[in-house]
Amino acid sequence: RHDAEGWFHLDPNQEKAWDNFVINETNARFTHLTGLKKAVEKVYHLKPFYQFYLRNGQIQAVFPCFYHRSILYGQKLISQPFYEYGGPLLAENLSAAEKERIIQELIETFRAESRKRNFRAIEMRHPLSIMDETRKNFFDLPLFSRAVLPLEDPSVLWKRLSPKDRNIIHKGS
Repeated sequence: RHDAEGWFHLDPNQEKAWDNFVINETNARFTHLTGLKKAVEKVYHLKPFYQFYLRNGQIQAVFPCFYHRSILYGQKLISQPFYEYGGPLLAENLSAAEKERIIQELIETFRAESRKRNFRAIEMRHPLSIMDETRKNFFDLPLFSRAVLPLEDPSVLWKRLSPKDRNIIHKGS
């Protein structure tokens, strides 16, 4: 597999190479390391979907994420859950065209996996390595746009909620 090029699923034999790649990239965060994978698997029992891009025997990009199932939102992939940043980490020395091609191949990997696993979305929080020209393939959802309300009487706040939201709250309590 050392001469192959493309996205591959991480297995334990490549974890050291993955971590070495991450440690040597300026834009990397500790959440890109495989230690987080092990912790999330153990504590939250989420199944990992860790992919790396290999060219000439060298890792050029990594994409850490997990399958997540929600009663409300269905099954999706979440990159680096529980943290403010997520998404792929691409080698800094790649040209813009190479990065674009690698991201396009990652999108095709997502589509193939989606057909097999039937997930509805891929969630990435503030993906640092996705450039403006590549963002056209994704859309942004404002987070917490309705999470903060001015403090008023609880009955007034309750009436502001949509009937759907009130129903969800009733079912949860």
